[in-house]
Parts: sequence; C-alpha cells; structure tokens
Amino acid sequence: MDRGGTPLQGVSVRWIPARLVPPPGVLGRRVLDGATLDLPRVAATGTDGAFVLEVSQFGPGRVCLAAAGPDATGGVAVEAVAGRTVDGLRLMQ
Repeated sequence: MDRGGTPLQGVSVRWIPARLVPPPGVLGRRVLDGATLDLPRVAATGTDGAFVLEVSQFGPGRVCLAAAGPDATGGVAVEAVAGRTVDGLRLMQ
C-alpha cells in the first residue's frame, strides 16, 4: 500500500526466514528423492495489492518489500506454519 492506503499492483514482496536452512544435497544441485525444493521467497502483488507466498522454510520470519533487499530489516513479523494461511498482512511502501 502507498502512504494513502491505496493497494499497489506489481510490487515485489519477500519472505525472510529468521533462520535460513539450506536445502539438503550437494551444493549447486537439487535432490528430489526424499527432499523438497527450496521455493522462491519472492512474489508480486496482484491488481488488488494481494500476494501469495508459498514457503519451504517454516518458523518465525518477516515479510517485507523485496526492494529493501534480502537482508532488510522491518516489514511484518510472521510465523510460517506448514498448512496454515495467514491473511491480513499489510506492507506500506
């Protein structure tokens, strides 16, 4: 949302887990047997400003504007729990 509260379209949003756990396997290669692929932690807002992030890194973390970079501070604190959907997060640009 902009400072006036208007939803913004096409803004990139990033999930930053509090503790990043590297996917199992050999560095630079993905292992599918018995493991999961690391999902992208960035999504873009739709026409109504809504966004959907599916994550494979669970636990505490933050959702913030991607333009702030992967080491950004701020954003909205949230806990990612497998099988749970969180609604109502509001990020201000």
